[in-house]
Amino acid sequence: MTARLDFVLGCYLAPVLKVAERYGVGVDRHIAAAGLNVFDIGRLDVSLPRIAASRLFEMIADDVGASTPAEIVKDFSINSIPGWGEALAAAPDLRAALNLAASPEGRMTSGNQVIMRTNGRTVTLIDRYIPPLAAEEQWIAASSFFLTFNDLPEICGNTWRPRVIEVPFDDASMLERHFDLSDVTIRTGQPETRLQFDIFALGCRMPGFASLQPDCPNVPSSIAQQIYLILDTLKPDVVPSFERIADYLDTSTRTLQRRLGDEGTTYKNVFMGWRMGKAIELLDNTRLQVKEIAEILHYQHASHFVRAFKKANRVTPSAFRETG
Repeated sequence: MTARLDFVLGCYLAPVLKVAERYGVGVDRHIAAAGLNVFDIGRLDVSLPRIAASRLFEMIADDVGASTPAEIVKDFSINSIPGWGEALAAAPDLRAALNLAASPEGRMTSGNQVIMRTNGRTVTLIDRYIPPLAAEEQWIAASSFFLTFNDLPEICGNTWRPRVIEVPFDDASMLERHFDLSDVTIRTGQPETRLQFDIFALGCRMPGFASLQPDCPNVPSSIAQQIYLILDTLKPDVVPSFERIADYLDTSTRTLQRRLGDEGTTYKNVFMGWRMGKAIELLDNTRLQVKEIAEILHYQHASHFVRAFKKANRVTPSAFRETG
């Protein structure tokens, strides 16, 4: 199994953007501060570096203030389960969805504390949601049980089910009235809700990513391709330093350098490859001036871009566009 996923779909930000609009919070400056491209934020299917998305989430939440959690929950749920809706839609697989639900922003939008732990072949999902004085149906609808028995089987297959269920009450009959638990071990009187299942389920694809075109590079396995994706999201005034890229990938510069070396390349080569590929794309498909393209590609001066492009392609950008 890989480490936690570094990218999410733009739909993960949809609820907090709705809240920002509702409260009249201007988001453009926050988008820029998070190092994201304002034009991509409105696209729910765009892949975003998770760290950048989390930073944007936190900055908007700070502006909205103490009412943020309650307000976001209104738009941030599936089947009345706070914090799960966009995590399921935005994550590439179940592991990423659980990580998103357990992230600081996920916990902020939920009345419960969702935690995921792995031990060998077993994954334990801990859900500390215990509503005071709530009817059993309310508890089932608002806890991860509804998600577990209604949504995850559709994603992971009908044969998927927990091995063990621990619940914070003494009578399990209400669960048996709602769900088929014939082959599941139930432990009652526990301090919190726990669901144990096989680790293989963590690789099951989420519907949001599965519905995209097969050739859409949402979470590429190549570290160089992941860097391309990050560079696509950066605003022109954000310096794409090696340290910043490592930060977005949630890794050290030393580890990133080693991983690029394993792929037979360096950050300098990856960055130049992205620049030239993006330059050709913009020259072919837009009417942007050479100066504007140079800015998008993080060149301080257009002349530097022209010189680099000519060295790589043996023709100037303007001549390339004319012959294209």
